[in-house]
Amino acid sequence: MKKTTKMKIFRTIVQILFLIFLPGLITLAFSQAKELFVDVTKGNYNLIIPNCVVLIILSFLTIITGRIFCGWMCIFGSLNDWIYLLSNKFLKTKFRINKTVDKYLKYLKYVILAAISMFVWTGITKLPSGSSPWDAYTQIFDINYLLKEYLIGALILLLISISAMFIERFFCRYLCPLGAIFAILSKFKIYKVHKEKSKCGACRACTLKCSMGIDLDKVDVVNSGECIQCFNCVSICPRNNARVKVLGEEINEAAFATVAIATVVGVYSISHAIVQENISSSINTSVVQQNTTSVPSNQNIVSTPATTTTTAITNKKYKDGTYTGVGRGYRPELTVSVIIKSDKITSVAIVSTNDTHGYYERAAVTVPNEIVSSQSTTVDVVSGATRTSEGIISAVTAALAKAKI
Repeated sequence: MKKTTKMKIFRTIVQILFLIFLPGLITLAFSQAKELFVDVTKGNYNLIIPNCVVLIILSFLTIITGRIFCGWMCIFGSLNDWIYLLSNKFLKTKFRINKTVDKYLKYLKYVILAAISMFVWTGITKLPSGSSPWDAYTQIFDINYLLKEYLIGALILLLISISAMFIERFFCRYLCPLGAIFAILSKFKIYKVHKEKSKCGACRACTLKCSMGIDLDKVDVVNSGECIQCFNCVSICPRNNARVKVLGEEINEAAFATVAIATVVGVYSISHAIVQENISSSINTSVVQQNTTSVPSNQNIVSTPATTTTTAITNKKYKDGTYTGVGRGYRPELTVSVIIKSDKITSVAIVSTNDTHGYYERAAVTVPNEIVSSQSTTVDVVSGATRTSEGIISAVTAALAKAKI
């Protein structure tokens, strides 16, 4: 088996695994970029680490390795890869964009990033609801909900997909604002592809194989922030001239990629466990303060109406008991448990959710506590976790409907 095929298979397996197990990593990272921007502009520096753990580790990794996230872990990048591969194989749509045009179009993602940070993240304007192609992609298997809630995003996603048929990594090259952030950070990378031009032939195989359109045959060291560390150039070189080096020392690219990926997965898992523990502690504390019994997680709870008496309060709205409600957050089946005592909401706890780690945690404590505090479901959503917040509110509303007298 050729080296090219081995590396390609390894990278494809990694991309598929991230598609299955961590599909929301790209939207989580960009959402945390927004949180970082907001926290810094408001001077909330103590919130940066808890709000931006995933972005911080990805940024640190990018400074060391370059844009390995873009090349190996981003599901949107993987989508672009697979669309181009299929179109190139079956439709014969291979197309090379003019180098000058390509050069200037690559600045477009920085313009998009600047516009979002200056106008959207500052609150000057808002993007139309459901306009994110990333969010639309995560709902692709629920067509009815996709077209209802993410129509604009779905149309943008369709245009991106069509463009990816003709230009490899179209979105990554020209439009991705997260890619713009990582391209800037990648300028400082110490993990680079080295190749001596003096030892090159006339094949230009590395340049022709580069999915980001970099003129690799013209450089001795790949310093470009556009490089996504796919290692196609290393694998394809017929003279074995392209090598991966760290501070001048040659290193096995597959081994280093494995370490980088394991680091991201490890940090993600640890942060998930810590946040889950914090959520559990917050919920239990809230329940104790309200002098109620805590609700076991991941269990279906049957409502238990209170026994009516002749001394019932005339204006009483709810029956005492524990009630469940189901809403739709970022994904379906967000289930909550609501405890009613003496006509008051004494506890709201999330029993189960399919929403992405990193999103639902932001809303999991804040929104329930606000509902208990205000004794109403008319509460503010949490920035960066709007869908989950709305899902919790709708689920609590459904539970309260069961409790009404």
